Amino acid sequence: MQFDEPFEVKLPEPTEENPFIQVDWIFKEKASTYIVSSTRSTYFSASEFYKKFLIQTNNYNPLPESESLFYLEKDWDRLALQKVKRWVESTNIPGSNDYLTSSTIAGHFSAIRLTMIYAYECGYTENLIVPASLPKAVRETKIRAAFTTEEYDSIFKVISPLIKFSKGLLTPYKRTGIGKDPRIREIIARKKILGQGWACWKKSDDGTKMIPSDENMRWYFENILNCQPIPSIKREYKEHENFLYSAWRLHGGLNNLYKKWGVSTFIDQFILMPLIVKLVAETGLNVESVLSLRRDCFKEHHDLTHLPCLEYYKPRSKGEKVLVLELFDEKSYEKDHLRLGQKQSQIIAGTIDTILALTEPLVEMANDEDKSFLLLYRRSGSTNFGDVTRMKKWVMRNWMQNIAEEYDLRDRDGERLDFNLPRFRPTKITELVQKGHDIFSIMGIAGHSSIRTTMSYIDKLKFAEDFHRTMQRELENIKNNAYEQQNNPLPIASNVKAEPGKFIFKSTSFSFCKNPYDPPDKVKGAKNYFEGDSCTYFNMCLQCKNILITEMNLPKLAAYRNEIARALKNGAEDMPRQGELYKKNLSILDEIFTPDKIFSEAILSRAAKVADDIEFDVLDSFIY
Repeated sequence: MQFDEPFEVKLPEPTEENPFIQVDWIFKEKASTYIVSSTRSTYFSASEFYKKFLIQTNNYNPLPESESLFYLEKDWDRLALQKVKRWVESTNIPGSNDYLTSSTIAGHFSAIRLTMIYAYECGYTENLIVPASLPKAVRETKIRAAFTTEEYDSIFKVISPLIKFSKGLLTPYKRTGIGKDPRIREIIARKKILGQGWACWKKSDDGTKMIPSDENMRWYFENILNCQPIPSIKREYKEHENFLYSAWRLHGGLNNLYKKWGVSTFIDQFILMPLIVKLVAETGLNVESVLSLRRDCFKEHHDLTHLPCLEYYKPRSKGEKVLVLELFDEKSYEKDHLRLGQKQSQIIAGTIDTILALTEPLVEMANDEDKSFLLLYRRSGSTNFGDVTRMKKWVMRNWMQNIAEEYDLRDRDGERLDFNLPRFRPTKITELVQKGHDIFSIMGIAGHSSIRTTMSYIDKLKFAEDFHRTMQRELENIKNNAYEQQNNPLPIASNVKAEPGKFIFKSTSFSFCKNPYDPPDKVKGAKNYFEGDSCTYFNMCLQCKNILITEMNLPKLAAYRNEIARALKNGAEDMPRQGELYKKNLSILDEIFTPDKIFSEAILSRAAKVADDIEFDVLDSFIY
């Protein structure tokens, strides 16, 4: 049998009219490996994005623009992806005309990276690129983002008095005995008689003007209405017209007058919603779970664990929790248990007890379908006035929008605050992370079956600013230490008795150390660390003030970067502590290997080549 000669693909030749023809060609080739049209279109968009980078930067090439014909073999060197990262970070500024969301950038960046790998694997270039990563795509709408500390505080500055009022309704009204019968008054033309009639007047506190007094209204409430609030409806107008009219004309409405006295006509959405906000903020439950809470949801002692717990339902769950499915009908819903610490359980129990007590009189008025639910209220709108039903999503949403408008709640950018219940869930999980709770405890509290789900709820928007600030500080420290060694080089210590400040020390890892006897606070806090010991936690070096990186360290540093990148790709990201440490280290390494941040492109390129050509020992035993 006779075989044909191997078919060799020849790349199209760039011209002045089409200098990026090889870019178009290689992205088209990569796109052709996919069947789904939306995936192929992603690569075409990424190609245009990459050409925009080339036009604006000339690939950071010192040659004049007239000589900027693009060749894959020449221009896709080991740092090709780092250059794109450098350009994105310096030009994609929020608020600018060309700004792209992090999700769009992440999609382009991933397609560019995969195309570069494809080009290497197919032999169109001999350079294996140094991997680079941008921050993960985050949700850039604030509709489901965690509240900032300032936003959270402003919400509860408004909500706290409303919660206090709702709780106060459980205390019986106490008669004051003030005022006079407003139905009896002396009629004196064109004069306001102090203390008489419905339009009862008093002097303002500063004595400069006359203002309406509610004392006679209070007398009528206590003596004629027998301390029972009545609604402002047509039926009541026949007998109490003057009372209801005066409340509207002189006192800002009946609800405002009742609120001042600590009473309410109904247990309506205005009474219940502040307590619902409090409960969601305390538990981090999602809206569906809160709406499905039953009147017996809180258990002081769980049957199996004997710990306080909150039983709730997850209609959208896939049914992974076997314990729960044995207790309830798995076809209609899933039941779960929120295990709570003793102190937290008492706080939540108090909130639930308040809701139970306020809504207890409504149970008998509710239909059979709603009787067992916790969140009952009476309708106070014109439709179905006075009917008892369980809380609905749209009622919650409308109430929260009205609160944001009435109290002019603003976010940190000065825009109208997106005040909604779903934002309390990532806020609560973020708060637990900040307080140092174990990720598995958080996973249990959130009711997640996968740790990936828990990690996705840890809101990146809230941490972005702090993370960026920390990254810049650590990178600046690395840069300053490197420049200091270049300008005032210290010798390498030959024994353990060498004095810090006069020598630099070899580390067991990929860098030098200025003082191994002064490790980071996290190392000092380890149980097996004793004061005066030499630090052995080399995977903390990149976040240590004593790290010293020279050109000599770069090949090993590049190898370590490749090592942890592979580990994260293969699942180390799911390891709660190590995963976060490696992700942070990877971000720092990406910055170090960005050309001209600390080292030149030529130096970095040589280091990457050495890292590819030389086999180092295992640099991290945990990864191994």
